[in-house]
Amino acid sequence: MRRFFFTLPLAFLTVFAFTVPFPGSVWGAPDVGVESNRSTEQDRERSGSIKRSRDNKDSKGNRTQRSRSTGTDKQVQDALRKVRQAMQSSSADVQMSLEAVFLNKILELEETAESFKSCRVMSNPRLPASFGLSAELAPGAIDSIKSQYLQQLAASNGRVSDVADEQEILQYRDCLALYGAFIGTAYLNLTGAVEQLKSDSGTIGHDDILKLAAEALDKALAKGVTEAKGVKALHERILKAQGPCFFDSSVTNIKCGFSSLVLGGKPQLYAGSIPIYGAGYSGFTGTYRVSRAWSYSDAIEALKSTSKYSKIATDVSTYTEKLESNGKAYEAALIKKQAIKAVFSHKKNLNVSNLQ
Repeated sequence: MRRFFFTLPLAFLTVFAFTVPFPGSVWGAPDVGVESNRSTEQDRERSGSIKRSRDNKDSKGNRTQRSRSTGTDKQVQDALRKVRQAMQSSSADVQMSLEAVFLNKILELEETAESFKSCRVMSNPRLPASFGLSAELAPGAIDSIKSQYLQQLAASNGRVSDVADEQEILQYRDCLALYGAFIGTAYLNLTGAVEQLKSDSGTIGHDDILKLAAEALDKALAKGVTEAKGVKALHERILKAQGPCFFDSSVTNIKCGFSSLVLGGKPQLYAGSIPIYGAGYSGFTGTYRVSRAWSYSDAIEALKSTSKYSKIATDVSTYTEKLESNGKAYEAALIKKQAIKAVFSHKKNLNVSNLQ
């Protein structure tokens, strides 16, 4: 029996071996390069999305910050404009006499200070009837004979002592002289302060001048009647004129030496032709131009509402309140003025210490 052997070419075997796919061969494995490229692209997209989101947030934040900054600047500008307009406005300006400026403080002294308490010239001015210079018998009843007698006595410049207590009238005259001397002294104290504190428009705030006037009068009481401008000499000369006193054409006009007294709801005293009380005070007359539209205290309060100046305004307010409580109204007002001026000029690093 013959056996047959077939010899296959080696190339065919080789091809056959490599064309048969076996499980786990590289033909069934994933394409690592493609997957890697896809993952990189996705990472780039995510990174770009995050960056765009961050950029949008930053842009929005910047816009918000600019908006807040713009709002704050406008708030400050509005507050400063209102303060400046109030200080420059003349619509609320008034003229205050010396008596009006010192009135509140004197009314207070008439309740607390003995010399003023015994006089009460402003709170209770004495009328002619207070000295018996009246013909009234009872409410609504007039003594016609006495009335005629008083009129004739006054017209003939008769002696006051014939119908009234002359010493009581002299005491009242001395009260008017006292008021005139102290108001005159306080006026000299006040004038310099007002000149230093006036605004550019030439006015001073109503509240400010009342505080300054009170301080000026307290200073006068503490130091006594000033010798400046002859105030003390004139006052002493009036007190030396003790009588006799005579009527000067009417029962309301009385002359004692070189002093002349006018009785009534608005009493007056003259030394010769110099007004001591009423028409003037120790020879001083005049008025102050005062604004009811603003004061340095009001301006500081307005600045408290602004975020930029609230701290310095609060510090100034606290510090000046302490000064005022210690009788230093002028120093307090001056610091307030300097603070307002510094704010108007946009000075930086403001604090109370560099305003003094």
